[in-house]
Amino acid sequence: MAKIIVSTESAELCMDGTKLFSFIFSTDNTVDLTKDKNGQSIGIKYIGAKAFEKIPKFEHVILPCELQQINEFAFDSCVDLISVKFDSTNGTAEINSASDLIIQSNAFVDCRNLDSVHIKCNKLTLEKDAFAGCNKLRVVFLECNDLDFRTGAFQNSPNLTVFGKKKYFTPTTPPTVSFDLEDFCKKSGIDFKEII
Repeated sequence: MAKIIVSTESAELCMDGTKLFSFIFSTDNTVDLTKDKNGQSIGIKYIGAKAFEKIPKFEHVILPCELQQINEFAFDSCVDLISVKFDSTNGTAEINSASDLIIQSNAFVDCRNLDSVHIKCNKLTLEKDAFAGCNKLRVVFLECNDLDFRTGAFQNSPNLTVFGKKKYFTPTTPPTVSFDLEDFCKKSGIDFKEII
């Protein structure tokens, strides 16, 4: 049975028989999951469990802002991975047009050389150990409207600085705090820098 890599708007793409890697790998060791070789949106909504597990020799991954879920162990032990960046495929850079995103437990576990992550989505949910063992992770930059992080999401990342808003609010009247990023970082032993 073929290994499911991603689920798109119209189909599941598999490792066997689709030549997926022939159009997402570029010459500079980048995996671009936002568009195909003709520059058209792939429409990826989900990345399957263990989809890119232990795949060597790719250093950068570009993910679409429309992505909704990265499953467990999707990028497990991708030891050459240096950066993860979210980029819009629909011609807009607005956060409000992005999807809610869930990064499941161990999605990026043991990506030992991962240095930076830039996430752009509407609401980001990070499950326990989502980035566990990424001990060189230095920068996480969050462009999100809301957050929900589990304890241990960045376990064993001693040099990490998270950039984001101090507090995230629900759009109620009056607004209430939905997530306190500054407090989460303090309790997790992570440096925090506010962006406005």
